[in-house]
Amino acid sequence: MCAQFANGQVTASGREQRPVFTMSISLKQTTVRPGSEVRIDIDLKNTSAREIQIWLARSGPPLYTFKVLDRTGKAAPLTPQWRAILSGKGEHGQPARIMTGSGWFARVDPGGTLHDVFVVSSFVDLSQPDQYTIRLERTDPYTELLVESNTLTLTVAKQDLGL
Repeated sequence: MCAQFANGQVTASGREQRPVFTMSISLKQTTVRPGSEVRIDIDLKNTSAREIQIWLARSGPPLYTFKVLDRTGKAAPLTPQWRAILSGKGEHGQPARIMTGSGWFARVDPGGTLHDVFVVSSFVDLSQPDQYTIRLERTDPYTELLVESNTLTLTVAKQDLGL
C-alpha cells in the first residue's frame, strides 16, 4: 500500500495544499472478547473555510482503508468473506459478487464535524487474543490527499478475563 501523508503538498501554483477535513477515531471499548464486533467511531472535521460534502455509505465497499497490526507489527488477518471479495472469488471458489452500494452526501459547515462508524471486525479477524493498533485512512475527494486518523490500541482479551 502506498502511503501519502496529509501534512501538505505543494501545487503547481506554489501554494501548499491541505486536506479539507481531519479524521479522528475512538473506541467505546478498548478491551473486547475474541470475535466481538468492533465498531470504530469516526469524526470527520471540516477544516476548510467553505461547506463540504462527504459521502457516507449505507452499504457496499468500505470508504476507509485500514491498518490493523498485532503486537509484533504484523497485519491482522482478513476475514474469510473480505479475503474472498478482494481475491474476486467467493468463499467456495465461485466468482464473487460485484459489490455495489448506496449512500448519500452529507453537508458539513466550516468547522463542523460529521460522525461515522466503521465496523472493523467485518473486515479483520479479531478472534485471537492480542493487542492491536488500528488506524484508518480516507482520500479527501477535493484535494486527492490521503487523510490519516490517529492510532488506537485495542486489546482482544482471553476468554477467562471475566469480560
